[in-house]
Amino acid sequence: MVNITSYQKSYFDLLVGMYQSQYSADEDYILPETLPEIGYMAFEGAIPVCAGFLRRVEGGYAQIDGLVSNADVDSDIRHEHMTKLVDKLIEDAVNLGIIGLVCYTDNQDVLKRAKGLGFIVTSKIVIVKTF
Repeated sequence: MVNITSYQKSYFDLLVGMYQSQYSADEDYILPETLPEIGYMAFEGAIPVCAGFLRRVEGGYAQIDGLVSNADVDSDIRHEHMTKLVDKLIEDAVNLGIIGLVCYTDNQDVLKRAKGLGFIVTSKIVIVKTF
């Protein structure tokens, strides 16, 4: 059964654990103080399945940020939970008057799911400079 709950600071180690399960380098960049205010974690019982955040950006847009799932959970369960979590983030964006969502990924499964939700792939390239 899908249980989506607002992200709490006490979930930080669970969040990091999901990044570790995916062997994601993003784990190195996640800091509790930089996470967006709006975020959710989906559980199956006591097991964290996925998490995601809504980060406001310029021009009335927001970004679905920090979307991660627990690789140790069955893919069908991850898919079901991720779908409901993303639906909740989109619902929040609409309720906040956000005019559009911007996301980035290189994961083909995420792209397939996003296209099914009406996202389009652009020719824009994300560039990053770290300090």
